[in-house]
Amino acid sequence: MDIAPLIAVTTSGYLFLINTVQCALQGKRQIRTLLGGEFHWLLLKHVLPRRFRRVRDFGLLHSNAKRLIQLLQVALHMAVPPPSPRLERPPVRCDHCGQAMTILIRLAQPGHHRNC
Repeated sequence: MDIAPLIAVTTSGYLFLINTVQCALQGKRQIRTLLGGEFHWLLLKHVLPRRFRRVRDFGLLHSNAKRLIQLLQVALHMAVPPPSPRLERPPVRCDHCGQAMTILIRLAQPGHHRNC
């Protein structure tokens, strides 16, 4: 369930739209009303305390864990899917003559915008 925008705050509680898979398939939206404490509890379940990190930033859920997962698959004798073939980029062509150019140096370093 995904909590969508808050519609209104009334004396009976908070009115907000919810999106579920069933609603998305049917093209419908549901309006839900919760009392103040229930709404805040639902909202605060998604807030981490200070200095806590999301679990997906560590271990097997980390975005750079592909190599570790491959090593575990080999160690556990699991069927390892074949790597997907790399698509070759089309060559960079000269604007003047149309011939393929060879790139000797790149002026922009990867990740140079990190501190902007």
